[in-house]
Amino acid sequence: MAVYNQIILGFNLLPIFPLDGGRIFEVILMRFFHFKRAVKISLLVSVITIMICSIYVIFEAFSLSVLFVFAFLLYKNVMQYVKREERYMLFLTQKYL
Repeated sequence: MAVYNQIILGFNLLPIFPLDGGRIFEVILMRFFHFKRAVKISLLVSVITIMICSIYVIFEAFSLSVLFVFAFLLYKNVMQYVKREERYMLFLTQKYL
């Protein structure tokens, strides 16, 4: 059971946006870059990480369910990229209030 918890922890800390690791990575980037640039870099790193993990799963440890998870994460990243201006306005509104 401890091994499964460690696997879930490691997966959750990957720098993929909807996961905690992606959010942590984005906050760290915001310390060095403007909000819009930090979001773009974070999403780019997320997509690259998803692609690398997907290639590994396809060639080394084929699992259809894991590929579906990575497909869902890729979809979420694309949707986040589409809504980046809306997210920026929300950020400015929260900062103003």
